[in-house]
Amino acid sequence: MYQNTVGRLTSVEFFAAIPPGLFVFLISHAWFSGGPSAEPPRSLWDYLLSLSTVLQENPAAILFALFGAYLFGSIIRSMPVRWAEKVATFGRSEFPYPTVLRSMLRQMSEEAAASDLEPKRLPKLESISSNTFNYWKDVLCIQAPGAFAFYQTFEARSRFFTGMFWAGVSGLVGGLGIAVQSLGRSWPLAPSIQLLVLSAILVVAFGLQLRRVREQEARVLLTLFSVLMQQGPVPSSPAGTAG
Repeated sequence: MYQNTVGRLTSVEFFAAIPPGLFVFLISHAWFSGGPSAEPPRSLWDYLLSLSTVLQENPAAILFALFGAYLFGSIIRSMPVRWAEKVATFGRSEFPYPTVLRSMLRQMSEEAAASDLEPKRLPKLESISSNTFNYWKDVLCIQAPGAFAFYQTFEARSRFFTGMFWAGVSGLVGGLGIAVQSLGRSWPLAPSIQLLVLSAILVVAFGLQLRRVREQEARVLLTLFSVLMQQGPVPSSPAGTAG
């Protein structure tokens, strides 16, 4: 069970890092591919074709591209999700959303008979912080690896949305840089404009949904931890960990 859980988490983390990392890698390629003898690209597609040509002529470069994409993705993956949430919501970040979780617990207590719950064994949320949230994850990881792996799919989705948001921000910066570079060489501005539009779409699409996705992650963790508490007592939260 433990090996299956670790393998599943590794694959989830890998695919959560690769898509945003690949996008940033493509931006880096577009930035540095325009040498003095390079032909002016007429669209963003020309940059993709040039990268495809390089990979076809040098198969070993595929490993470099994958490593570069994973490197960029890992850097983005290591950034706290709350940073992206604050930027996307203009400074409003309430994680782990105590108001939402308290409301959810209140509804669970009121409907305890429908789910055969023991209200006294539900978590008490007089106060909650990210430390308590992380403690719940640690308990799940030790006592219910399967449930923890299920929760990690929601956490990975939050990370994926965060990564694509930062990839979009990187695209906006890269698009402006390529535009300045193109103006200095009298090259068409179409590729940079296309990159700016695509990046803006990523920022809006993933940024606006980040709060909803992360709130769902918090709800799932609370539900799983509540189910675990129904089965018996769990280890007490150590000093300094409780919210």
